[in-house]
Amino acid sequence: MKKSDVPALYDVLYDVRSLMHRMMDVTERMHGEGRFSPGRRGVMNDLLQNGPQTVPAMARKRPVSRQHIEFLVKQLLRAGYVEERPNPAHKRSRLIALTETGERRIKDILAREMAAFPQLKLEATRAELEQTSDVLRRLVKSFEDERWLKKITREATHDDSDAR
Repeated sequence: MKKSDVPALYDVLYDVRSLMHRMMDVTERMHGEGRFSPGRRGVMNDLLQNGPQTVPAMARKRPVSRQHIEFLVKQLLRAGYVEERPNPAHKRSRLIALTETGERRIKDILAREMAAFPQLKLEATRAELEQTSDVLRRLVKSFEDERWLKKITREATHDDSDAR
């Protein structure tokens, strides 16, 4: 990335954060405040899209700890939206799967959103939205680049030691 493009990147990152906060507000209004946090919803949607998984496998897909995913899964277990199943590949790490109730609930959430979104006053073509999605996926992939992460982590550590 060229240095001259960095201000535009900051604009995108700011807009993505703003969109995330707005979406949290909208989904709370749509589905009931606090009932389906982005984290719980993300776990349920991941299980719907990818099937039963272990807690460690779900955590590896996200920049969160295994303990955080475990916390979300425990909430979903108590609510009856997910269940533990034996894992033939591992004795201790059980598979987490949606229950019938959980599958109906996440599908209901997605259907409600799919019905509401066409009512948005958004002037964007499908091609523009697909291009936006492509750029955001590439941006996520760039932020996940291990070499870049190691480099900036070293620089941040070095910068902190200079301040002492």
